[in-house]
Amino acid sequence: MRAGTMSAVLYGLEESKSAERTFAVEGKESAQPKVFSADRFAGEQIRGLVRRVFMSGLTPPVHQIVLGAIENGIDVAGICGKVGETLAAETDKEVVVVTSGPRSDFFLESEPMAPARTAAMQVDKNLWSVHLPNDRRHIPAHSLQSYMAKIRREFEYSIVAASAGDPHEALAMGLAGDGVILVLSAMRTRRAGAVRFRDALAQLRLLGTVLTDREFPIPAAIYRRL
Repeated sequence: MRAGTMSAVLYGLEESKSAERTFAVEGKESAQPKVFSADRFAGEQIRGLVRRVFMSGLTPPVHQIVLGAIENGIDVAGICGKVGETLAAETDKEVVVVTSGPRSDFFLESEPMAPARTAAMQVDKNLWSVHLPNDRRHIPAHSLQSYMAKIRREFEYSIVAASAGDPHEALAMGLAGDGVILVLSAMRTRRAGAVRFRDALAQLRLLGTVLTDREFPIPAAIYRRL
């Protein structure tokens, strides 16, 4: 994902027009730059997503989410990292980002009862990172769900990246979490494919979508109206 080329669309594929507005901070209109900044726009969108999903009093409350990318090649781990950083800055509770990595504590073969944070890396004062194996095709769904439960017990908030293009894994993880956010590419994702992926996760709580690879710039006059 290129920095800045992202927007957050909350509460379903059909509500993108209203949801893509930049969220105001503490109920006040934020000052808009005269020249469009992709980095600023992406940061505002991530912040808006975090506040709407984790801090707006949803019922039931959201503490663990799964991000599932529609196609391979989408940097869902990078998006999870940005969400985790923003959430950690908004709360003093512990936040963990779960992504793929070459080294993983998933099985903890020598100490099966060891806590997940045994191999977690502390990124900031209240932000942690842990890894699942890169190749998870051989891991049964119940093992992934047990690991999700372990993560939930040890951290207040968790942002989990499912394998890109794998609705079955997203479903298995999502059943253990509080909801799922779909990640789409503006350049590659076709609507029919997105709908099929969404329908495969029909039994899950769909919290919204994230659109990446979006082309800019937006004319300044239009940006000021967002």
